[in-house]
Amino acid sequence: MKKLFSVIGLSAALTALPAHGATAPDAGTANILRRDWNIGGFFNWTRNSGRAAGASETALSTAIEYFVLNGLSAGLALGVEGGSTQETIAALGPGLSWYFWRDGRLAANAGGGVRFGLTDATVNSIAEAQLGVRYFATPSVAFGPSFFFRHFDSRFTDYGRYGVAVNFGVFL
Repeated sequence: MKKLFSVIGLSAALTALPAHGATAPDAGTANILRRDWNIGGFFNWTRNSGRAAGASETALSTAIEYFVLNGLSAGLALGVEGGSTQETIAALGPGLSWYFWRDGRLAANAGGGVRFGLTDATVNSIAEAQLGVRYFATPSVAFGPSFFFRHFDSRFTDYGRYGVAVNFGVFL
C-alpha cells in the first residue's frame, strides 16, 4: 500500500510540473501553460430583450492574453458591437481566463472582464462573464462555443444581454 501511494504521489508531482517548451506527446496537448500566449477572440449575434427588445446585435472581440500560471491567463480585450439600434460601441479593457478542465483535445474555460467605452456612444462600460469549451485542432489552434452574459453600464438605462459566441484562438 505504501508503494502504491508513492507511485501515485510521484506521478502527480511529475504531471503537475510540465516543462515549458517541451515537445507535446500528442496533438491533443494544448498550449495553456505558464508563459504561453493566446491571441484570439469571439464572434456572436444576439437578439436583445429589455431596453431594445427585438433588436439584433453583432459583436467581434479580439484579445491577447499571457498565461501567468498553468491554465490561468490575463490580458487585454478590444471589442466592437453594433446592430439594428444604429449604435456602434467600441470598448477596451482587462480580462482573465481560467482553463479548469482538460481532456485530450477538449478544454473547458471560464472568463470575465471589464471593457470601457472608447466611443461617444451611450455605453460607459461592459462587464462580461463567459463559460465555454475549446476544441484544440492542434496544440496551438482552438475554437468552440461559449455562453456569455454582458452587463452594459449606459448613460441612460443599464441593461444586460446573454447569448452564445464562437471563440477562436492561436496559442503560442
